[in-house]
Amino acid sequence: MPLRKMAVALSIALTLAGCGKSESEKPGVPGMVRGFGGGIVTDEPRATMIGLDILSAGGSAADAAVAAYFALAVTYPSAAGVGGGGVCLVHDPDKANAVPELLEFPRVAPRDGGTVAIPGNIRGMGVLHSKYGKMRWENVVTPGEQLARAGFPVSRAYVRALEEVAGVIGSEPDMADYIYGHDRQPRQEGQPMRQDGVGTVLAAVRAGGAGEFYVGQTARRFIEAANAKGGRINAEEMRSTGPRWTQAVRLDAPGERAVFVPSGPVGGIAGQLWAAVAPGGANTNDRLIAALGRAYGVEGAPAPLASVGSTGFVAIDRQGRGVACAVSMGQPFGIKTAAAGILLSAPPSDNGDEGRFLAPAMVTSVRRGDYQLFAVAAGSGGETAPAAAIEVLGQLMIQRQSPAASVAAPRLFRPSPTGALMYEAGAQIGFQGFTTREVPALGRVALIGCPNGVASAPGACGFVADRRGFGLADGGQM
Repeated sequence: MPLRKMAVALSIALTLAGCGKSESEKPGVPGMVRGFGGGIVTDEPRATMIGLDILSAGGSAADAAVAAYFALAVTYPSAAGVGGGGVCLVHDPDKANAVPELLEFPRVAPRDGGTVAIPGNIRGMGVLHSKYGKMRWENVVTPGEQLARAGFPVSRAYVRALEEVAGVIGSEPDMADYIYGHDRQPRQEGQPMRQDGVGTVLAAVRAGGAGEFYVGQTARRFIEAANAKGGRINAEEMRSTGPRWTQAVRLDAPGERAVFVPSGPVGGIAGQLWAAVAPGGANTNDRLIAALGRAYGVEGAPAPLASVGSTGFVAIDRQGRGVACAVSMGQPFGIKTAAAGILLSAPPSDNGDEGRFLAPAMVTSVRRGDYQLFAVAAGSGGETAPAAAIEVLGQLMIQRQSPAASVAAPRLFRPSPTGALMYEAGAQIGFQGFTTREVPALGRVALIGCPNGVASAPGACGFVADRRGFGLADGGQM
């Protein structure tokens, strides 16, 4: 499949990167890759196009994911604003035992309280790139910066996100600048928009590295502006707060391993649900429904169904490495105010915080010497995210549906042992003896599915953006 041309005119100067690497290992310019080049799925089309350009230039899955994130920070800020935090799973089949790693970079509550969180996203992307990236840092930040400075046509995803909070967004000038652009005029789909404040931040990060946002002049400006909006962030906390690599939750079965995040309630939810669906069989839905009731019942107010305060994105490269990330502003557009070009988010809480339910997941081979990827998924969209991710993986790996059919299949959700069973139209629920309720959509899942392994054959992988959102999936032959 030939590489699609980007819909916006971006001049991305991709410099040969990596001292000490052979010429064949150095990434170059978009289009240099021939044959299978990997692929990427995000909730916003331009972010996908940018990530695909990175892959077509020989970049790694991590390079593509980082570049896509910085594009999302501009084009889909309700979920991926610089002020948020998140998690990523990374799989490298060439590492010893090839156990996927988990990178956590959450929003952090300052010790002295306040209404503004210390952001985690920029430093998280910096750490991910430093360990698994092949391209130079500026090459993965520049495309997002150019979108912010030169402008971009507003996508349906962005317009729909604004519609979700239309009655909540106020008229504060800083917020109007952020969500509408420099002229503060609401945009319709396809109309051009710039985000100069975000562009300034990304320019500083491109030139000074991720640390510039936490220790440099940009950090000082952010702290001063955020504290004027109710924050209580000090420079030492900003400097010392950072991501951490840790172990993911692993559930092994013959020949394969499923991997989830352990933090918050999500690890327990995902693990219980996967254990319920993994055996397969005719009664899988019954076991899933029972497990939903047991696994959920999380304390605190739920995040709204299909909310736009979080997003997931996934990428694989031609070497079979995979990245699954999910990031959140806590709630759509964070605390709905901006400072120093940054959309602010609240400290983590139990009150409708989508950050508690981020759900990247992977399924890999565990056959010795053959640790290839079978599936890379990322669930988002409120508390239904982990359930949605597991249902998609169950359809793909247990029911052996195609990647597209796995994402399209109607979903189920039950928030507690006594709650109503929610279902999408067409779901098979049988007679359960309790209240049921049909709902329009239950979570969003970005999926790259290679049920027989990335290396099994050309065209072995399917790249799927969830129809419940307005994203884009692309990849394969380049």
